Amino acid sequence: IRTFWIFVSAIALCTGCLISVFTHVVPVLTDIGIQTQDATAVLATFALVTVIAQVIVGGFLDKVGRPLTIAPLFVVAAGGVLIFSTTTSLSLMFLSASLMGVGLGAEFGLLPYGISRYFGLRHYGTISGVMYGIVAITNGCMPVFMDIAYDTWGNYHAGLHVAALSMIVGALFISVLPKFMPLRAGTNHT
Repeated sequence: IRTFWIFVSAIALCTGCLISVFTHVVPVLTDIGIQTQDATAVLATFALVTVIAQVIVGGFLDKVGRPLTIAPLFVVAAGGVLIFSTTTSLSLMFLSASLMGVGLGAEFGLLPYGISRYFGLRHYGTISGVMYGIVAITNGCMPVFMDIAYDTWGNYHAGLHVAALSMIVGALFISVLPKFMPLRAGTNHT
């Protein structure tokens, strides 16, 4: 049960933070004077890298035995959020979008993989339903917190800094997870 809560907390926290940033890319950039078409291109880069990273991380997970090897990707994404919150350079915005996309793709790849390795396949549907439900609630709430931060301070800086710090906490959670167990069809690891 400890593994369940550490795992779902890490994924929900990191995914919620990155979805919060993702949904605010265009408003953040237009707020600092970036043209809408450029802001949209940064958003598209974030989305494209997320898809590519999900595939690459999924393949990597098939070859490694510890989530500790994935935790640095969440720190990389937190660095992307910090760059995003502190620069007005369009080229650095594309870099930050790429770094954040790596983190979001890692999260999307890690969740189903981790569920299968920590809890087996016997109750995969139920366990994944609960975990994805928790993640969906977080993904729905975190963008609202970003809006509240904007309304409170008149910019997105505080919300982005809290998101980056929260992602580092999520990476620490991931780094303390136990080694993945081998997958055996029809078994339950709980």
